[in-house]
Amino acid sequence: YSKPQDNSNKTDVRWVELTDGAGNGLRFQAVSEPMSVTAHNYSIETMEAADYSFQMQRSKYVHVHIDQTQFGLGGVDSWSYGPLQNYLLSEHHYHYTYRIEPLIADQ
Repeated sequence: YSKPQDNSNKTDVRWVELTDGAGNGLRFQAVSEPMSVTAHNYSIETMEAADYSFQMQRSKYVHVHIDQTQFGLGGVDSWSYGPLQNYLLSEHHYHYTYRIEPLIADQ
């Protein structure tokens, strides 16, 4: 079995809505350019501490990560050589803008 890890990042996202069963929640909307979004029922710390997914305690919160971009993943092989140069982030600063809006279900 694989060790739990951060996964399911979605790229080129213009907006995402996270709601409960009644329709209440939050909307994250890209303003300056598309964003990357990940949402988990587990914190990064919980995933890093577990050897197997069945050992993780589900959080009562949704852990949302909004990023402009992410560092390259994988590489030429799975044991030593990292991502190729054109998939690495350079050392300059990145800027982006997104908006958070509450979503309230009609009563």
